[in-house]
Amino acid sequence: LGCDPPPDSLHPGDTVSVRLYWQELAPIRDRYTAFVHLLGPTNPSTGNPLWAQDDHQAGRATYPTDFWFPGEVVLDGFQLVVPQEAPAGEYVLSTGFYDQVTLQRLGRSDATGDTASLFPIPIVP
Repeated sequence: LGCDPPPDSLHPGDTVSVRLYWQELAPIRDRYTAFVHLLGPTNPSTGNPLWAQDDHQAGRATYPTDFWFPGEVVLDGFQLVVPQEAPAGEYVLSTGFYDQVTLQRLGRSDATGDTASLFPIPIVP
């Protein structure tokens, strides 16, 4: 549904807090894990663009998705630490849900794909 505005920029070592607002459009029968990922240039340690992440069941497992009601708005907070070795550049925060057992991501209801880009965020030295 939306998120709070991002900071103007981040530095290596900073913690970014992200508050997301989810809205259930139809009954959910399963418990999904939500994620926020910090994506940037290829990370030499992993070979992919993931630099930081916070994955958890909604409300830090206090209000799982199968408890939600259609039309309800649920607030969920995430915190990510920018690694000290993250190079300066343009990054993006991305979010979505996945099944904790199968690791299969939940498709978007408003667009194609299984993630939503929240906003770009520069990492500065």
